[in-house]
Amino acid sequence: MKQKSEVFEVFKKWKAMVENETDLKVKRLRFDNGGKYELGEFKKFCGLNGIHLESTPSGTPQLNVIAERMNMTLTERARSMRIHAGLPKMFWADAMCTFIGYGGDEFGYRFWDDKNRKVCTFIGLPNSGIESLMASCYAVATQGAMEITVVSSRVSTPLESYFKLSQGQSPKTDVEREYMAKVPYTSAIGSLMYAMVNTRPDIAHAVGVVSRFASNPGKHHWKAVKWIMRYLRGTTDLSLCFGRGKLTVKRYVDADFADDQDMRRNTIGYVYTMSSTAVSWVSRLQKLVTLSTKESEYVAVTEAAKKKIWMKSFLQELGLKEEN
Repeated sequence: MKQKSEVFEVFKKWKAMVENETDLKVKRLRFDNGGKYELGEFKKFCGLNGIHLESTPSGTPQLNVIAERMNMTLTERARSMRIHAGLPKMFWADAMCTFIGYGGDEFGYRFWDDKNRKVCTFIGLPNSGIESLMASCYAVATQGAMEITVVSSRVSTPLESYFKLSQGQSPKTDVEREYMAKVPYTSAIGSLMYAMVNTRPDIAHAVGVVSRFASNPGKHHWKAVKWIMRYLRGTTDLSLCFGRGKLTVKRYVDADFADDQDMRRNTIGYVYTMSSTAVSWVSRLQKLVTLSTKESEYVAVTEAAKKKIWMKSFLQELGLKEEN
């Protein structure tokens, strides 16, 4: 939002999106005595939709600690992104949008028009269109009329935590099915799996999550796939580096608890390193439903131990001895 007066329209859109994605109703809204939440139309809208308004006492930000902490986190990360990119303070809002997402299904190319003092967004351009646009922008810039600065839309994590994917997000109407029929979802999953199996252990968990819905993907699943591709585009310089050193095998293993939104199964993951380089990695759902985090960890360690036994016999066949 650029102005506080937009809060009502933004809230209505947010309410519709949340209720559509979760099949739950917004019942309470807590705010910090902001006058924008007590406007006549806002208060009337909440009353008609059965939303109870709660206000915190004055001077008690600790009662709204989650929102306050999230605002601080977003501000600090956006500031770090802006400073790292070498952009002036006037780009703080664009840095914030880059971190939390611009919204919508498309991500465009964003250019800074120094003459008109604004950011221009171009969406849906083919490669030839991008090259032509860059050429024309460069021609204008060389004449002193415009200075071009590209604001990156790359991301720093393979899959953001707010992607709570489930079968409930699969297409439910003919329009949604027709839209997803044109999306190369399975082809994209295959390409991501190829990269994950060979050289990119960092996307193993993310690819494992989106591949669960290959039989009936929805728009939200496709957004998660595009997020992974944005991450790969921004980390093309990452690679596995093999060198000489002691032949030591180390194991790292972990498991979550009931993160699967449909079956409430746990995801296990482990990675084996040899001479400080990853050589084997796995991220997949457990085959059974565990009743506690301790049981989940035991199952994960057992799966990883099976791989350890195989690697030990493999090294013995090669005539190599693991060093302690």
